[in-house]
Amino acid sequence: MGKNYYFLTASLPELAFDLEAKTISIESLKLEIQEAITPSDWKRMSEIFRQYDVANILYLKGIDGSRFSELGNYSEEEMNLALENISILPTFIRDFLKEPISSEDDNVIPYTEIETLKPEMLLWTNFYSAMQKKNNSFIRNWYSFDRDFRNILTAITCRKQKIEIAPHLIGTGALVELLAHSSASDFGVHQEIDYIDRLIHIAEIPNLLEREKKFDLLRWEKAEEIAVYDYFNVNSLMAFLIKALIVHRWISLDRTYGETLFQNLVSELKNSFDLTDSFKVQ
Repeated sequence: MGKNYYFLTASLPELAFDLEAKTISIESLKLEIQEAITPSDWKRMSEIFRQYDVANILYLKGIDGSRFSELGNYSEEEMNLALENISILPTFIRDFLKEPISSEDDNVIPYTEIETLKPEMLLWTNFYSAMQKKNNSFIRNWYSFDRDFRNILTAITCRKQKIEIAPHLIGTGALVELLAHSSASDFGVHQEIDYIDRLIHIAEIPNLLEREKKFDLLRWEKAEEIAVYDYFNVNSLMAFLIKALIVHRWISLDRTYGETLFQNLVSELKNSFDLTDSFKVQ
């Protein structure tokens, strides 16, 4: 059974949110959590930030992206040093860096005997594959959802723009095949993806900010759903971090909405304590 972090969870709102500056510091939150939990649990939690490491690798190698994200597990200086000594990086990144890479669209990396992938697609594919091999159920379930969520949005966008879908999808499997080749309005994935109708509806919202709010609300709810039976353990902390990252994003895009999300996060934490108390023997 995993370790519980009752008192850490109780202090998360204060750790995450600077009430005076009305902002959220992910870096401070990471440091506080890292000091309060076991090394093995922090190793698990660091995977929540691994996606930013992937994006930063692509940026620093000149393949994709417009700036370095400070949300990853490495600072820009640390990442540049890591690129000189790749042994400290995760295996899937090391394997990627050993390949000859190019940012040119017409210069692709061999992936299997029958297909090729652009460098950025190869790294993202290997990233999601690596996450599915983790021994933590939250990590596996979250990144499975995240990959499917992004693939579905990609398929919807490609269909709207009347461009081929398959080259823009990450990974393989039945869902990817359906998204790439189905002509059904829901891509024929209704049984596999219970939120497909909602996602298609959101994608039709003309206002960009409103559309993004709805997308992030779905991601918020999914993080909560995956950790629904986890109280005060590392899985509940990872769900909190995902929500904190969403709040962080909206504080910069729409401060009022970001502050509303933060209040929702505080309320959810309070409710989790109330629910736990209700099961205590009187």
